[in-house]
Amino acid sequence: MVSIPYLDKADLGPLADAAASWKALPAKYEALQREFEQRVINHLKGHWDGDAADAAFVTMGKARTEYENAATEAERIAKLLLDAHGEFSASQKQLHVLLDEARNDNFKVYEDGRVEDVDPRLDSPTASASPSLAKERKEKLDSVVSRLTRVLEVATAADEAASAALERDNNGDSQSFNTSVYTTLDAVEADQAAALMNKKGRLSDAEITKLNLLLSANKNDPEFSRDFAVKTGGENMLSKYNELMSPPAGTTLSKAQLAQLKELKANLGTTIGTATTSDDHRKGGPDPEITKFQNDLLKAGQRDFNANPTESPYGLSGYQLTSSLMSDGKWDKDFLQDYGDALITAEKNGANAGQNPDAYWGYPRTLGTTKPMWS
Repeated sequence: MVSIPYLDKADLGPLADAAASWKALPAKYEALQREFEQRVINHLKGHWDGDAADAAFVTMGKARTEYENAATEAERIAKLLLDAHGEFSASQKQLHVLLDEARNDNFKVYEDGRVEDVDPRLDSPTASASPSLAKERKEKLDSVVSRLTRVLEVATAADEAASAALERDNNGDSQSFNTSVYTTLDAVEADQAAALMNKKGRLSDAEITKLNLLLSANKNDPEFSRDFAVKTGGENMLSKYNELMSPPAGTTLSKAQLAQLKELKANLGTTIGTATTSDDHRKGGPDPEITKFQNDLLKAGQRDFNANPTESPYGLSGYQLTSSLMSDGKWDKDFLQDYGDALITAEKNGANAGQNPDAYWGYPRTLGTTKPMWS
């Protein structure tokens, strides 16, 4: 996790300078390409023939393409660095505002992230006679801690995403320029989160922590949420969610692990909800890929999801899983209407066939307890 001192004092000037330098490179590469064509290729055309000339012109054609690729890569890196600078700057400004607010309200923020209430009124002889003051201060303390955590989570996710993007090499062992460089941190983070959701087998505690960090930092971001949903897929989303919430029989989870899964449920529900509303931020009408994602969720409603088939013949329906996620976040109203209609129809058809309505309406239980997933 990015620390408070690091984010507070980080000098972002060199990053802005680097972005500006990369932004200037494409024009320089394009100028070199034109000079190469004029002084070498065009100069030789009509003056050199034969097999050697043919081979040379093929090589020169590849060189011209490399100039183009170099310009493309430089342009994309410039966009990535500019986006990273914007993300870090925004987080740093939010931290500065929050630290000033906390200090002005008699809260001491330590470098390790701890926050202490140093309001002198709490030590006064009359403090014990004013329980409302203690309650008010406790609520303010919780708010400061929550907002600090949020800022550091966003900065950490951005830092890790920027590192991953800059280390990426789509060309493998090729010495060619990489024209597939990421241009936004949202795209990096969406790929990272989707990769965890698409991973075969159960996630480790560290991987769940990473997924929670990515979702928490971006759950209200339409671009991230949209890409994450599309790359994960509706049916696979429910399958992995069910797997995460259904450890094998006999598994004993610590309080920290239970809290981690509860947080994941809330983050995932909010993220998917944001994805269903991402059309609201898109010019040109409905997004066909989000429409497909929503339709996949509807189709998966009647499917049975069983994370531990060797231990139990019973699983949870897609409707149960989707309904539990809907308790968090803001979901598209039209999708909610379509979902409700499909759920009622499925319940009626099931009842006519003698099926228990709990297969559709019963809230899924979690981790072997009698409590719903969100309790």
